[in-house]
Amino acid sequence: MSKKEHSKISIYRLVSKNLGFIIYCCALLIILISLRYGIEGSVRKINKLSSEISELQEKSREEKTKYQTATKMSSVDARLESTGVSISKEPIKDIIIYEDPR
Repeated sequence: MSKKEHSKISIYRLVSKNLGFIIYCCALLIILISLRYGIEGSVRKINKLSSEISELQEKSREEKTKYQTATKMSSVDARLESTGVSISKEPIKDIIIYEDPR
């Protein structure tokens, strides 16, 4: 037997003795790769949702500012005057009702 054939047989024996371990390592490698792809998908989804949240928060701030501007007394006064309703310049009067103690 030549040296080359002897080394091939030796390699085959080594592989056949450790075939279970080799399959186990390949399975772990496949699981690792699939988990990595799954995690990358999750990270992309999280980044997309984070940017969407930021956009919605900005939109909320803009709407809140519009609401606050629209509800200021000066703004309300201007809108009422344009419809013909005037603001009273007299101070508010309190109405007090006394009951008859009979």
